[in-house]
Amino acid sequence: MMKLRKITTVSAIALAGIISMSSVTGVMMQNNYCYAEETSTENDGGTQLEIKDVSLQVGADETQRNITWYGESDNPSYVEIVKMPSGWTDESAFPESDAKKIRANQYINTEGLYSNKAVMKNLQENTTYLYRVGNSEQWSQTYTFTTAQLGEDESFNFLFVGDPQIGASHNTTNDTEGWDTTLTNSIAKFPQTSFILSAGDQINDKGTSEAEQYEGFFAPDEMQSYALAANEGNHDSGSEQYSEHYNIPNVSNLGNKSSTGQQSGDYYNMYNGVLFIALNSNNRSVSEHRAFIKQALEENSDATWKIVSFHHSIYSAASHATDDSILELRSMLPSIFSGLDIDAVLMGHDHCYTRTYMMDGNDPIIPEGHNVSEGETAASKVTDPEDGQVFYLTANSASGSKYYSYNNNSLTDFIAVKDQSNRPNITNVEVTENSLTFTTYYTDTEELEELDSFTIERTAQTKDTGTVSNTDNQTSKVTSASNVKVAKTSIKKIKAKKGKITVTAKKVSGNVKYRFAYKKVGTKKWKTVTVSNKKTTIKKLKSGKKYAVKVRAIKTVKGKTYKSGWSKVKKVKVK
Repeated sequence: MMKLRKITTVSAIALAGIISMSSVTGVMMQNNYCYAEETSTENDGGTQLEIKDVSLQVGADETQRNITWYGESDNPSYVEIVKMPSGWTDESAFPESDAKKIRANQYINTEGLYSNKAVMKNLQENTTYLYRVGNSEQWSQTYTFTTAQLGEDESFNFLFVGDPQIGASHNTTNDTEGWDTTLTNSIAKFPQTSFILSAGDQINDKGTSEAEQYEGFFAPDEMQSYALAANEGNHDSGSEQYSEHYNIPNVSNLGNKSSTGQQSGDYYNMYNGVLFIALNSNNRSVSEHRAFIKQALEENSDATWKIVSFHHSIYSAASHATDDSILELRSMLPSIFSGLDIDAVLMGHDHCYTRTYMMDGNDPIIPEGHNVSEGETAASKVTDPEDGQVFYLTANSASGSKYYSYNNNSLTDFIAVKDQSNRPNITNVEVTENSLTFTTYYTDTEELEELDSFTIERTAQTKDTGTVSNTDNQTSKVTSASNVKVAKTSIKKIKAKKGKITVTAKKVSGNVKYRFAYKKVGTKKWKTVTVSNKKTTIKKLKSGKKYAVKVRAIKTVKGKTYKSGWSKVKKVKVK
């Protein structure tokens, strides 16, 4: 049975807070059905106003959450957000007097609904927040979300889902219930999940059924408490309702499909030092995707891991594996991913679980004793993969709305594990500084049953991020794994003075230098200073502002520069 949300109707104006907006235009086709109880209030004329399709989404980094919703009011609308007070319960009124009020960007569609978008910034780690959306004419119920440990190199997990595709079975109610069951059971097992990454095809049909199917997709309570990172699938593409429902960080014109709106381009977000790059594979311009990936890598050159996602799987085992469009992408994308040292690629579209061997371009790297074509068991782990070796995973349906059978005419040399049990799946991805673990589960029972697991592991002897730095602003690809290792340092002492900070790093043995990075808290770009001494003073800082500082050790051998990982970030307020 699908969970129904209670109605909360509290109307008030909270204290003014930060204002952050992002824009989108669009056209909505229909509004005639809702799975959850609609949140509504009466305006002065007695008309029932509605708020629906509230969706919490990933922000530009781990300290932000984006949000979207539909509303009927044409008055300025807001997100109100506040830390959960001690003793607060579901029956408590929203604590409006302590809340921050964030103005939403608002655009009307052809059906008279307003698409609202806002950004919640400067979130603190290990904190539960309450929020609601709307205005004095109509407030939603109170929702909650909880942040985890935040910061570079902090471990976290996210859930990867494939093709919820609400409506694909021609029974939207059943598909919604299947999607709800998957999220309920998965979050019960992994309550600390940081976000949900979807491979696309959130819905099945554009046109008269579209609004109903989006309402089914956003119906589970988890969609308001766990951030979503969406990809555009072929069933989502071509309707501007997609752009109305998503609030995409760092979205580009590269990869854009004009028929889907401004939110359909390639985009990236950072989370705890990991770079996530989402490509719109409905746009077939591989050159645009390559340009965007390079841009994202240049802007986030210190990413611990680099994970790409898109909809149209290039390494799958079912019906779409031999599509001409898939074969075309397969001929071009893998060399780009290998050449740019992407670590893992997550995909959907083919509704059949498939994981590859590590792939170097289109060449599978088959470990000795683990060749499945010879009846051997696939490896469950790779340690220190060579540069250019990439892991690919294709998800099955997360809702159970549609499955595809194996394609016996397709190539299988890249397949390490495949499964079509006609059961919904979800993949939990555990991320640490030195490992990525992808564990896939059947989700149709409360006790999730494990289907498959694979780990990419790095040891201290490998390169740290797959690049060497010639200057602070130039990077080039390492052509092979190096035996040069640089011990990690940490910030031993940090002292604030008037307009400056003095930082001391833990001493690292050997001929190393120390690269200190700093930025004002709440801003994105790091500045760096490299010194031979373990101590430095960073000057010309703004008094009264809080700054974040981190450090790494670097070593130059035969003209190439090697780096340790970054230390944990420390923060200090300048006097």
